[in-house]
Order: sequence, then C-alpha cells, then structure tokens
Amino acid sequence: MKGPAKAILELISESDRRLSVDVVVQSLSGQWGFSRRELRRAIRQLVDAGELGYRYELGQSFLVYS
Repeated sequence: MKGPAKAILELISESDRRLSVDVVVQSLSGQWGFSRRELRRAIRQLVDAGELGYRYELGQSFLVYS
C-alpha cells in the first residue's frame, strides 16, 4: 500500500486537469481508503516541504507542483 503523500503526488502528476484539495481528498479516500484527516495532513506536509503549492484562479485554489 502506498503512503498518502506518494498517492497525492501520483494523482496530481497523472491528472490532465487541475485538482482542488477537496477533489484530491475525495478521490484518494475512496480509492485507497486513506482517512480525510490523514490526506489533509499529508497535503500540508507536502506544501510545507515545498513539493506542492497552491494556485488561485477565479476564486478557487488548486494544488500544483512547486
């Protein structure tokens, strides 16, 4: 089983569209069985580490590689 951070990075890299935090959490909690809290913590850690960042467009935020 993959860790949540690795699963998040793979989902973002393989997606052909921009993904919001909510979409990432919903996709991976259903697909891999991670808890929502676990996924949000992993996203925060990836942002803090500089691996991911936020892009704001038209009032919505999306996760992007930094």
